[in-house]
Amino acid sequence: MEATEIKYISQQEGKNIVNTAKEWKGTEYVFGGTSKKGADCSGTTWSIYKEAGFPYSIKYRPSSQFSKNPRFKPAPDNKPQEGDV
Repeated sequence: MEATEIKYISQQEGKNIVNTAKEWKGTEYVFGGTSKKGADCSGTTWSIYKEAGFPYSIKYRPSSQFSKNPRFKPAPDNKPQEGDV
């Protein structure tokens, strides 16, 4: 099995994610939605990360993909920072 190099989100990438998320403020909750016209919680998360340059396959729910992507690492509960998932 080939080793995978782990690359974490940079501070600038984290800021891009936060700035993209701010554009979604006020989006109406719509079950199964993935647009600013209406989205549910995972659809919002998936869409924000996609817009910020971290596209995921629609094949998986976003929460399952975050844990499988080596660019994301668990954040300590007591010290959250921009870009933490």
